Amino acid sequence: MEEKFKIINASAGSGKTFSLASNVIFKMITREEDTYKKILALTFTNNSANEMKKRILDELKQISIDPKKSKIFKASNLSTLFSHAQIKSKAKRILNKILHNFSFFQIGTIDKFNHRLIRSFSNDLTLSYDFELVIEKDEFSDQLIEKYFDNLKKESFLSDIIINHSSNKHSDNKSWDISYDIKNLLAVIWDENNYKYVSNQEMNKDSFNSLKNNLASRIKKGAEKIKKIGLQIEEIIINIDKSFFSYSALPKLLDEIKSIEIKKTNPNPVLKRLENNSLLKKDKSDSTSIKALIDVKPLLIEMISLIHVNKTLSNLKDNIPLNYLIYNIVNYSKKFQKENNLLLISEFNSLITENISDQPAPFIYEKIGTKYNNYFIDEFQDTSELQWKNLIPLTSHALLNEELDSDGGNLFLVGDPKQSIYRFRGAKPETFAELNTRNPFYLDSEISKLGKNYRSYSNIVDFNNKFFKNNAKILNSSRINSIYSNLNQDFLKEKKGGYLSFNFLKNSGVDYDDKSFEKVLEIINKKEKQGFDLSDIAILCRTNKECNTVSKLLIEKNIKVNSEELLALSSSKEVVLIINIVKLKYDENDLEAKKDILKFISLTKNKNNKYEFIQKHMTQSMDEMFKEVLNIDYEVFSNLELYQASEYVVSSIDFIDEATMQVYFLLDEIYNFSYNKHSFLQSFIDYWEIKKEKLKVNLIEDTNAIKVITIHKSKGLEFPIVILPYFDFKLKKPDKKIWLNFSEKRINGNFLVDYNESLKFYGSDITNRMNLYDEQMHIDNLNVMYVSLSRAILENHIISMQLDSGQQISSGMLLRSYFSEIESSEKNFYQIGDSEYKSEFSSSGFKKLRSIKPKNNKGQYNSINNYYKSDKRLSSNFGNIFHNIMSEIEYEHQSDYAINDYYNRGIITNDHKKAIKKNIDQIINHKSLKPLFSKKNTVYNEREIFIPPDKVIKPDKAVFTDQNDVFILDYKTGKKKNTHQNQIKTYASVLKKANYRVKGAYLVYISDKIDVLEIDQ
Repeated sequence: MEEKFKIINASAGSGKTFSLASNVIFKMITREEDTYKKILALTFTNNSANEMKKRILDELKQISIDPKKSKIFKASNLSTLFSHAQIKSKAKRILNKILHNFSFFQIGTIDKFNHRLIRSFSNDLTLSYDFELVIEKDEFSDQLIEKYFDNLKKESFLSDIIINHSSNKHSDNKSWDISYDIKNLLAVIWDENNYKYVSNQEMNKDSFNSLKNNLASRIKKGAEKIKKIGLQIEEIIINIDKSFFSYSALPKLLDEIKSIEIKKTNPNPVLKRLENNSLLKKDKSDSTSIKALIDVKPLLIEMISLIHVNKTLSNLKDNIPLNYLIYNIVNYSKKFQKENNLLLISEFNSLITENISDQPAPFIYEKIGTKYNNYFIDEFQDTSELQWKNLIPLTSHALLNEELDSDGGNLFLVGDPKQSIYRFRGAKPETFAELNTRNPFYLDSEISKLGKNYRSYSNIVDFNNKFFKNNAKILNSSRINSIYSNLNQDFLKEKKGGYLSFNFLKNSGVDYDDKSFEKVLEIINKKEKQGFDLSDIAILCRTNKECNTVSKLLIEKNIKVNSEELLALSSSKEVVLIINIVKLKYDENDLEAKKDILKFISLTKNKNNKYEFIQKHMTQSMDEMFKEVLNIDYEVFSNLELYQASEYVVSSIDFIDEATMQVYFLLDEIYNFSYNKHSFLQSFIDYWEIKKEKLKVNLIEDTNAIKVITIHKSKGLEFPIVILPYFDFKLKKPDKKIWLNFSEKRINGNFLVDYNESLKFYGSDITNRMNLYDEQMHIDNLNVMYVSLSRAILENHIISMQLDSGQQISSGMLLRSYFSEIESSEKNFYQIGDSEYKSEFSSSGFKKLRSIKPKNNKGQYNSINNYYKSDKRLSSNFGNIFHNIMSEIEYEHQSDYAINDYYNRGIITNDHKKAIKKNIDQIINHKSLKPLFSKKNTVYNEREIFIPPDKVIKPDKAVFTDQNDVFILDYKTGKKKNTHQNQIKTYASVLKKANYRVKGAYLVYISDKIDVLEIDQ
């Protein structure tokens, strides 16, 4: 009998999405034809959901035409259950039903399903049905902080806390700006991992003062006791010369106890030497000294323990104001959201947990209007703990309710705990790894493993198997062992070979970054000489900053790059200049902006006496300064709208090149902001301050360019050649703060404190929590390593730092440790396998090598700006450009934006812009066509429309009205031909055969004027 609860453990490259799609199709074909309506398939991202939908529809289509050509059919046992004719017929009927009832085909993200749940329960949750979902947290948090500070005027106690906290920070040589702390606090509050701590957080004025006073008293008494023990120790070791102690560790600690606050002392050097019996220098360890140390050891242990406890109490006391703020902000955030009819997406799961998940499943189904029997969850390792908890009631009902149908329901989970790298979003690898031992259902699960790697060549698979098993042994953790001990993937017979290189570079500060990039260039040049295309290569980095650095350096070397994190707009001095000039349009008294403008000009124009230049123009009026320094008429500038004013600045200042990537994208951003938000000037300045670190230049992807991407964004992707620079991140890199539960009489509750090692000395519960946290950091960073090392198909190139064995565990050190076990001598370079020419691998899916001569990119792009100007994704042919612009206009109001977008990007000239606008206005305002650009309709521009069993049409514009009538248009820029009419008649005929009511078919000819032909069908 088929198990109802299936768990598939699928390592990298093993085809987990294929496995899930296969099971969905098997369920559809072997059950009733309407079974698809009872299936809910959930995954992590919109891209994954769309990919799964496409795969299922494509395979159903293929099965309905010729089952033997379907990969899923060949991998299943459907042929033993049905004849080919039966399978083809049923697949065709199911596909037809799905396409006609597409809203019932439920494959989407967990967030989207939860959104639907909350909408359905909006009344029960006291939410208005039209609440606005907030996805962009940064913008929301800035609005919240601004209102929160306004509200502080009514809260004198809270104001005093904030002022005192800022003052204490300033005394510790830290920034006094509390808004930065509050913004970080909001990130803590909205982190799902902290839900159980934040939701139980309670503190009022009385409890705040009581706790603060209690801690101050305990700290004072503890310090007195520590100093007393310190004096006792000094008495016992008085006859031992200070120079006898290793590094003078103990005398230094005793001096610190007497001279500085206990929280600033560091007892760890003494503790370390006490544990390995090295407090005294070896040549000074006489019998008298040794006896004194034996006598003093119990006192030392007690004193060190008390110091750590005292440091923890001080830590807590210093963070009490922040904890009070957390409690206050949580309540204010809820109030703010309710007053403004908002709901943060990060509060979805907690809201469902608190209000919906305990409801009986039939009631939930009644609310959402659909009943699901079959649940399929892809990428389960990325499902958060609360998301899983919220799904359990529904899936449990499907699994345990035998009345659903003869076979009941089922739950199918696919995932890989080794690829769980989103703990910061609440996803924990332990949730998947412990499913077998923590099964939430009263029935057994069937656990299976996809053991074959379809992606990588054998040497890469073999290395990963051995390397990560070795890591599990080194880190000696039961949790890590449960995740990695069974990693033993096979490879395809036809994928024998592959290559890995490991470069360990000496760490010499900035020099290390330069050497790393030199090594990256060396690898790229070698691959090109071996016949590989740039598009075969991906560079994976841990951070966005590293991606930006590598991308910029590659472009400077005339190497094409595709990167989502390419260049921050704020990194351009020209962009910052434009922003400062715009600031003066809003506020003429913004002296900071004025000074920054003059500084920039003085440097750019190489002014001899920069100070005098700045001083002279700082005192001038706006009219004078703009005219003399910027060659701008301030009166004209100040009367223009934001976008026109920005364009005026760019065209007026001779050293700003409009085609510079960052300037171009800034103008694009200003235009989009002005068009979409219809906002006033100051709101753009606010928008810039919020977004400036995230606004990037996104180059139009070149078909032959190196992909530069973060490791997190590479998950689920694959590349022939992977380069991993800066592969030396620490496995234990704690957050600055950690939540801890204190359960004492006068210190009771959850508190956010600074992470430090002293916490481990404060009771067994906190020690266990700290050890678990350290272990989780090891797991998360080990998983990042696994994801990065499993993306390559053919070659992996790792560039790491050569570190001393005594330093903290890092990815590079684990590599060194692995090679030290299999190599007799330590080296700075290791390799596995042979690096071969691309032609050797053409049979495995790569394009055949046309020439083994190295490509020469030199001279092709001599600067970043020329690189950008080289974009040739659109033909210069007017017809093609016109078609492309029309493809972006679904509704009338979009026309100006689409035309200006192409003009701003330099694709069309001003003359072309006027001509195209004239043509488009004629089309949109034509009496027969105007209704087809109404927002009441559903519009598909240049979209392939699949008509069962095997027809695909792609009209330039297909319009579906709310009366279910269909209109189709095709645009033509050449001479009239009979084939044009035949084509659109074919479109109409195919749609009619599929039972669509085609009410109009038009050919629109574009020349000096518009000619519209309505075609008889």
